[in-house]
Amino acid sequence: MAECISLDDTTSTCTILIDDLVPFATFGEPIYPYLQVQDTISTAPDSPLWHSLIQADNYHALQLLAYLYPGKVDCIYIDPPYNTGAHDWKYNNDYVDSNDSYRHSKWLSMMKKRLLLAKKLLNPADSVLIVTIDEKEYNHLGCLLEELFPNASTQMISMATNPKGVNRNGFRRCDEYVYFVLFGSAVPQRLELSAEWAPSTKKDSNKLKKNLTPGWTSMMKGFSFIKMGKRRSLLCHIRKSRY
Repeated sequence: MAECISLDDTTSTCTILIDDLVPFATFGEPIYPYLQVQDTISTAPDSPLWHSLIQADNYHALQLLAYLYPGKVDCIYIDPPYNTGAHDWKYNNDYVDSNDSYRHSKWLSMMKKRLLLAKKLLNPADSVLIVTIDEKEYNHLGCLLEELFPNASTQMISMATNPKGVNRNGFRRCDEYVYFVLFGSAVPQRLELSAEWAPSTKKDSNKLKKNLTPGWTSMMKGFSFIKMGKRRSLLCHIRKSRY
């Protein structure tokens, strides 16, 4: 006989025959956390689609998902800490700042563990891993991706995030970087956009001045030259439905 404790109520116990117990891990094997539903939101009850939001440490969440869905994931997007030295992430329970001589090594160690779990999840025949980063770690990240995914096709593109640029010593930074790691038959394909993305011919608009986002121009099908007061003309794409 075995006395068992309930996971939901640790004060509740029961006695079960040992022959009726089904072990899911032998001694020495890791035991992964489990998911417990906290709440649900239904906006389309007739739709077969569903999504799950997991609130957990990303490493533990990836451990659980890798245990449940190995090799079955089509796409993983990662927005990791950029290691700016601004106390935005921890290693061994301590914040890593700009004075830490091993900050790059610690960052790579943290990333490697999580990328290896992501590798277990991704479908090797057709999937993509997407990672955003800035200039502080993009070289180190690129080397790490090449090391962990030697058989994949790795490409890096720039992504405009602040057209005005960020104030700092030297050149202003107006973009970040995105790594695409393509597995198997995965390749970038042209996205056909609907008519609402057609170029706008409007020249002056207060809304344009407030809502113009040139960072999107790289993915648009058509473009317009928009004159904004005394500022130079910008090559932009404006959604018709928004103005």
